[in-house]
Amino acid sequence: MRFVRIDLAAAVLALGCAAAAPASAEMALVELFTSQGCSACPPADALLAELSEKEDVIALAFHVDYWDAFGWSDPFASPDFSRRQEDYGRRFGVRRYTPQMIVNASAEMVGHERRAVGKALRTALRDWRPAVRVVLSPPEEEGAGGRVSLTALAPSSGSFGEATVWLAGYDASNEVLVAGGQNADRRLSYCNTVREWRPLAVWSGEAPLSLEFERPMGDGGFAVIVQEEGVGRILGAAQWREGAHP
Repeated sequence: MRFVRIDLAAAVLALGCAAAAPASAEMALVELFTSQGCSACPPADALLAELSEKEDVIALAFHVDYWDAFGWSDPFASPDFSRRQEDYGRRFGVRRYTPQMIVNASAEMVGHERRAVGKALRTALRDWRPAVRVVLSPPEEEGAGGRVSLTALAPSSGSFGEATVWLAGYDASNEVLVAGGQNADRRLSYCNTVREWRPLAVWSGEAPLSLEFERPMGDGGFAVIVQEEGVGRILGAAQWREGAHP
């Protein structure tokens, strides 16, 4: 995966002009590592669908590819997602497994353990304050295509070291009839399945960041996540949900 470094000499877009756009606030990022080939995953997929309805949660489903060798190839799986999960595993000192949920890059738990997920989410929403303000302009048009403008600003003085600005495009919902593996002959539903995941920039926060990007794949919307290098702490995030804005 190729990272892009951006010269931040350009002036920041006026935040006041984008007041109607979604911006970072006290919210939590929930990442579910799942697979269509895993029989324990459907309850976690259902829980993520519940969490996706919350206004203060960015819920993303990353389908890993290491289950593909056991009778069913998940069409949404990516080795990039498996590598991201492995990076989290090294951070938390656990071996990879599914379903696994990561809440705000600060806690991990079995993805269908509702009580543990709820506790981590409450802690994140109570304690986390974004170090970066992220503002997204409205896309030029509904549906796929078009360009989006992004402005990011670190209100506090000083920088935070290198951070990656990630872009995630996701489908709102999918239904799949699984024909093999542990879930053979089951019709499964999925929510906020990540279809495109790529870095937009590497940023230090020393100067405002202003850039444009092509709207990513996915009919449900997209999220921008500012995360300390590797799988470090979440510094800020913003989300655009299809159909949720005038």
